Amino acid sequence: GMEFFIMPGIYGTVTKNKYNSYNNNNSGQPHFYTTNPDEMPKLTSSYMKEGFAIIPNVNFGISFVIKKQPKDWYKKITEKRETQKYRRKNSILYNPVELLDGGLGFTYARVLYKQGLSIFAYGAYSNPNNSCLFSNGVLAEHNRNYGLRHKNSDVSLQINYNFSIRQQSFPFVGISGRTAQFEGYYYYSYTNSNNFTLNKYYAYVNGGYFTRAPGGFTFLANIAIGHYYDKFVINDISHLLKQQNVLPHNSTINSFNFSLQIGYSF
Repeated sequence: GMEFFIMPGIYGTVTKNKYNSYNNNNSGQPHFYTTNPDEMPKLTSSYMKEGFAIIPNVNFGISFVIKKQPKDWYKKITEKRETQKYRRKNSILYNPVELLDGGLGFTYARVLYKQGLSIFAYGAYSNPNNSCLFSNGVLAEHNRNYGLRHKNSDVSLQINYNFSIRQQSFPFVGISGRTAQFEGYYYYSYTNSNNFTLNKYYAYVNGGYFTRAPGGFTFLANIAIGHYYDKFVINDISHLLKQQNVLPHNSTINSFNFSLQIGYSF
């Protein structure tokens, strides 16, 4: 048997760094070529103040129970899936967080292949008169010189494996691809600025929980972790951002996404 688990938590780190320095003489300049002990620089050692930080972390994975499979086990599972009374396969889910960016985000969910698989297709429409304050904060790329003004588009496609034969609710794991386009700005000075158009491309490993009530109410919780990279399609300023140390380190795992959505199944 298998089960998917998510374990949030925190851990602490303590740091203590040692450094060395030279004391200068009274003239303010060290005299290394002198025989006078009073004029020779003195080596001193000291410790920086200890620091303690609390760092959140999320662990997720799959646990296995090894046991002998019963005879005709897959046939029985598929028959049970097909004979369940709950027959709704489609859902439309709404992401209220998109309102913070002045847009509307919807997910179409389809359960298929005898409840063994599911697909989620997400798309967002943004109001051209609203700025993407939420996205700018989540992406952690805003400072006094660089920021995002507007989200033009945001679409993704996800395919999952469902861990339960129950049609009403089940945990899942899957993979997804996503792309989003933003309009932004970069200030050279207080009087000069430069606008740009930026595409972001994402590849995720996903996990979460999907539930559908008999009355049609639907709830989706999804957590994703993966990699993204930037591509400036109009006015590439990546070299300027690197000079100012604005761009984040492009590590292998550099994107984290968590969403809660509500909707209606049919």
